Amino acid sequence: MIKISALFLILFIGTTTCLDLSASSGVILPSIESKNELFNMMVQVRSETNQNTISGFVQQLRDLLNNLVQAQNKHKEVHNKMMAQCKEENNFRTREVRRARRAHANALAARSKCEVSLNNAMRQLPELVTTRMVYHKELTRAQQARNFEVSKYVQRRKVLSEAVDFLSTFLAYVQKRLAKEYSLLSLSEDLLKHANKVNVLPEASPILAELATAMILSAPPGSVNARNFKPNAELRQRLIGLLTQLLNRLVADSKNNDEDEAKAAAVFEVYRTRLTKVIATLDANIARVEAQIKKMRNCMDVEGGVMTTAAKKLARNKKLRYDAVRMCHAFNTEFIEATKNRLNEIETMKQILDIVAKRFKRLPKDLVAYLESVANGWRAYINSTPFKEFLEYQRKTFQVNKRGKLLSESNADEDGNPVSAVVRGAQGIA
Repeated sequence: MIKISALFLILFIGTTTCLDLSASSGVILPSIESKNELFNMMVQVRSETNQNTISGFVQQLRDLLNNLVQAQNKHKEVHNKMMAQCKEENNFRTREVRRARRAHANALAARSKCEVSLNNAMRQLPELVTTRMVYHKELTRAQQARNFEVSKYVQRRKVLSEAVDFLSTFLAYVQKRLAKEYSLLSLSEDLLKHANKVNVLPEASPILAELATAMILSAPPGSVNARNFKPNAELRQRLIGLLTQLLNRLVADSKNNDEDEAKAAAVFEVYRTRLTKVIATLDANIARVEAQIKKMRNCMDVEGGVMTTAAKKLARNKKLRYDAVRMCHAFNTEFIEATKNRLNEIETMKQILDIVAKRFKRLPKDLVAYLESVANGWRAYINSTPFKEFLEYQRKTFQVNKRGKLLSESNADEDGNPVSAVVRGAQGIA
């Protein structure tokens, strides 16, 4: 872009400097001096007092005509180069405008997609966080309930274990048939205490009744404090049976307590595992959504930057194309006006020749033929398709409406190019 633009400006500056394309130049553009010279010549030719000979007038006309033809040929050559460069610059800027517009549209579409994805993720994130909090609370509640159940299990297992140990000791005392007397009151109190703890008072009542009966029967006559037990075979057998039955019951209860705990632990583990998996899935989804939010925000920033760059590029290339078209328009206008003005000068030369012919009664045939040939060629060129295309180029490029906007822009192509089909005439001005 910079290279072509630079070449374009260098060519324009070079041509305007080296070939002197200014309105005051007599090399290419018709100058005021040349016009004045023609007018002075016409006055001299018409004046009978003028001492200039026919050869002087003819040579002066020949020189003027040669200079005019040379200037037109130089102007055509420069115009050809300039219009070719105008076409190249216009095509290049049009491609850049198209690329910038396409880049902007693509970035806008991509940014819109990222924005939709970002909005969806922003809506999902609070829902996921709330759901995870609910599951965390449920897991905490279930764990607390489980801890309470475990504490109850441990307490009941301890109580049952102590009761089993006591009954085993009690049964051992009874089975040994101790010869010495020992206190039944202490055993009764301990049995009542353990039975109450393990909630087997109904099962322990027969044993307590037997112990009470034994203490009453073994008390001396008139005694109210029967605390010592004396061995009794029949009573011992009944106690062994009752104690064995109660012991078996407590052992069974202890086993059931362990089994219930194992089942409860298994059920809780399944439930805890399921909650943990759900929470892990929610954690992963939250992390994914957070990453998506970060990615989409970055996407919007990147695509926004692309849009900004593309918009600047679009504006810059449209302005450069507009400036180039204006410069080409001015150069083309200059060429058209110069060509028409030179034709007017040729017509003036013909008028001078007619006056010379009337005054001197003769003219060089080669000069007349040369002038007529140049005039015919000029008129043919002005009426030619290439020259008319230059005129159409002027009409298309810079017709300004009341609002100051180029009318050509309203008829521009999709890339805003008002001169997409111009400068074809450059092929016919060589």
